[in-house]
This record gives sequence, C-alpha cells and structure tokens, in this order.
Amino acid sequence: MNEIVGVSKDTGQGQAMSLAIFEAINKAQGLIAVQVARNEKRITVLEDTMRVNGIQELRLKEVGNKTVIRCLGGKNSKAYSDKSIRAKTFSSIWKAFKRHYGIPRYSELPAKDYQAGMNYLTTWEPDFELRQEISVSNTTK
Repeated sequence: MNEIVGVSKDTGQGQAMSLAIFEAINKAQGLIAVQVARNEKRITVLEDTMRVNGIQELRLKEVGNKTVIRCLGGKNSKAYSDKSIRAKTFSSIWKAFKRHYGIPRYSELPAKDYQAGMNYLTTWEPDFELRQEISVSNTTK
C-alpha cells in the first residue's frame, strides 16, 4: 500500500521497450529519408525532361509568328506578301530555335526552358542575308 501513484515499478523491462521503440522509430526515419531522397531525384529528372504543355506550345508558336511578322515589316509589307520570303523567314526562326535548344520540334522544348524560349523567340532576328532580302523586297516598288 505504499505505492506512489504514477511511478512505475518496472526496473528494466519498460526501458528496454522504450529503447526498442526508439530504435524502430529511428530506423523508420532513416527509411523515410532514403525514400524522400529517391523521390527528390525522380522529381528532378521529371522537371528536367518534362516538355512544354499544349498551352505553352501554342504561346511559343504565337510569339514566333508575331516575331516573323515584325521582322517582315508587318502583314501589309511587300516582304510578307512575298510567299518565298515569308516561308524562308518562318523556316529560319524555327530552325534557329530548334538548333539553339537541340530539339527536333519546338514542341519538345523542356518546360524548364519555356521562359527562355519565349525570350529567344521575342528577340530573334533573321540572319544578315535574309534581312537584306526582306529590306530589298520592302523598298522596291
């Protein structure tokens, strides 16, 4: 009857059980850490290989088209009306874009490079020879 309420009489068994629980928790934490590291690696691979989505692909095409129209002098320009020059310019922007990013199609652009791709298309200029051809076309009567 001299028991103190809340004090365990267990002299070693409880400590052994607490140690076992602690070790199990520690082992579980280690396994979780390994799994988190694997998942982080998988996410990085996905981020590096994921391609632009359909909306981003459409925006790339729109920006590329606007850039070509600007470089030709607008839709009312003689260069834009010349089917040959217009085709060369459209072909040139997409060839340069694909070569710059090392991709077979502009839609294969990695999603992580989307903003850089938009910037590339916005600032793209035709090479000297094509610029000259555009200029001559636009200045002839």
